[in-house]
Amino acid sequence: MRASIVEDDEDYVSLLKSILSQELETLHVFGAGVEFCRSSPLKSCDLVLMDWGLPDISGIDIIKWIRDVQKSDVPIMVITNKSLEADVVAAFNAGADDYMIKPIRSTELLVRAKALLRRRAVGDMSPTIDVGPYHIDFRSRLAYLSGSEIDLTEREFSIVEYLFRNIGAAVSRDSLVKFIWGRDLNSMSRTVDSHVSRIRRKLDLRRGNGIRLISIYSYGYRLEEYRVD
Repeated sequence: MRASIVEDDEDYVSLLKSILSQELETLHVFGAGVEFCRSSPLKSCDLVLMDWGLPDISGIDIIKWIRDVQKSDVPIMVITNKSLEADVVAAFNAGADDYMIKPIRSTELLVRAKALLRRRAVGDMSPTIDVGPYHIDFRSRLAYLSGSEIDLTEREFSIVEYLFRNIGAAVSRDSLVKFIWGRDLNSMSRTVDSHVSRIRRKLDLRRGNGIRLISIYSYGYRLEEYRVD
């Protein structure tokens, strides 16, 4: 893993280093946003872990710079004290892939980081994805749980495809609607929620199967592996 940490709290930098140590190939640490932007390490970076409250510019502004100016799809995880739902939504809308509220749990951070890296490595053209007991075959458009086929409609499979191709990252309801229905969200929210509810039940997304689908208030969903500290 080639990671960049943008964090001005030295104790938290040390903690993040310790958690990721066995996975790291290279690590760059920046104590301020301008320093990070000037160094522009994105081409040699697999993951950015970023605080929101930096001493010079907002972490949200840096995320927008990464997405809108640098046009980079590098996974970004925000790690911050800000816990309001509006803050979480703002980060995702800016282009963050994940959001953790301090104090963080070591195992959870590591699993989430690995999920973001795996999501990027899989790529849009991968014909299959295996996560825990789940096998998703995009060529045959079939999904399996512990070797047994899951009965899905064509539209339900499309939602499964979108969620599994973006595993570990938050996906907005709007992007899901555009991918599946080819239209704007507008009055489709209840339709999306109904489909997602059926998928959660059909795939038996629960602790025992090691994967869950969580709802992000007023934003969307995130499919993630279940973590135990």
